[in-house]
Amino acid sequence: MIKICTSSPTVLNRAGVEVDVKERAGVLLRILLLDPDPRVPVEGAAAVMGIATSGFGQYLAQLRRSFGDDALVPRANGHVWFAGDREGNDAALIKSIHSEVAHEYPDSAALSPETAGRIMPGLERIERLYAGNPAMGLSGFSIDDVPDQYVQWAIALDDVVSEWMERWSSVQLLLADCRMTLAPDRQTGRRVLADLLKIARNRDPDEEVFPRLLRAAKMSQDIRQHRNAWELVRRFYEQERIDFPDELSELAPRVSSLPNTPWAPHRARPLSEPLESGIKVEDHLHEIARLLGITTDSTLALRGAEVEPAECIARTTRRLYFSGILASKWVMEPGLRSEFDEMLIRLDGERDEPGDVRFMIIDPDGDAYKELLQLRGGRLSKESVPHLRDLASRHPSFEVRVVNSLPAFRIVVIDDDVVSFSPYALEGERYATSKLGWEAPHVLLDPLAPYPLADAFRLYFEERWLSAKVL
Repeated sequence: MIKICTSSPTVLNRAGVEVDVKERAGVLLRILLLDPDPRVPVEGAAAVMGIATSGFGQYLAQLRRSFGDDALVPRANGHVWFAGDREGNDAALIKSIHSEVAHEYPDSAALSPETAGRIMPGLERIERLYAGNPAMGLSGFSIDDVPDQYVQWAIALDDVVSEWMERWSSVQLLLADCRMTLAPDRQTGRRVLADLLKIARNRDPDEEVFPRLLRAAKMSQDIRQHRNAWELVRRFYEQERIDFPDELSELAPRVSSLPNTPWAPHRARPLSEPLESGIKVEDHLHEIARLLGITTDSTLALRGAEVEPAECIARTTRRLYFSGILASKWVMEPGLRSEFDEMLIRLDGERDEPGDVRFMIIDPDGDAYKELLQLRGGRLSKESVPHLRDLASRHPSFEVRVVNSLPAFRIVVIDDDVVSFSPYALEGERYATSKLGWEAPHVLLDPLAPYPLADAFRLYFEERWLSAKVL
């Protein structure tokens, strides 16, 4: 079976061996199998692939070599088509199963345990088959590059991308409904919550995810995750300027006070000393650090510590957030940039937990950059910006945004494991004496602590991200 629901399409050659169809030849394969019209205009396909029509032949030849049969992909009279079975691929199979599920469960119907039990096997089969949008690479082209006679064809092809995004979203949401209906327990709540958070944190999430997200958070009985989910939902409606639905208010986390903690704490007199010395005080500080999640690695320098870029790249399995000045330490060394590129390739192809890498830097064309350039006596360079743009253009898991303000500190978030922050030495003298930031103290925070300080920095990053501009 041909596989296009993956980051790298594969076909079976004449010997029955699975062969990868790479780069633009893979895009051509997706077009041939997903275009509503089986006969694809060569000029239109070339425009979508981002190549000149004169270069189309080399990718056609590459696709034919993958099949081991030139007759499977004929070209004649300005058109190209797939002469094999257009239904013999994973995308067509998913589409067929999804239609069967939709027939069993219309959107307007209430989901009973019986119905959930009937449609669950089909949904889980789709989940196993789907490793990526089969229409990957069929959008993002410039309509100005498409010949006039093929503009409507190109628009229809672009719509296929949206259709598949909506189809996969509906599968994920319905899977969540089925799982919570069939097994409404704490374990299910936590599993569904983890799945839905991936959707809710997308750049343009489906509003339908939020009632399910809060229901799963409540079912998980994890008050911290429930509060985080609530904050995510609240910010969505504020950003979109939509009235907050009354029915969602019923799913809000309960607020309760800690034992022996007044709601309006006050101090009868000011402290004569911020801290008093003594073993008991040190023990108390250690306990506070434990509760907040401040680790014993807090004074480690960046180089050689867990927050060194190379270590961050090696450790990341799904999510990496960075907030800093221009991210030079991540991309200026060719070897490290290559490792970063390889990590993004891996995250691009993740199915179960899609990669989410976000870098937020100072706007290289903004007033804040000019101010920082003066503060550092000219010791500031934009050389990292082209590398960041190139990586972001090639990897769907990577996005870079900019803010026109001076950063107070560097932030690094790795998966759900660790959050790190360190103050910035912005002035030229302090910047130089701290060896360009490599010896600045870094505080490592544990997101799983009882009262995690890590959450505050992660939420701060996400709040600024919403108002930042795309690089």
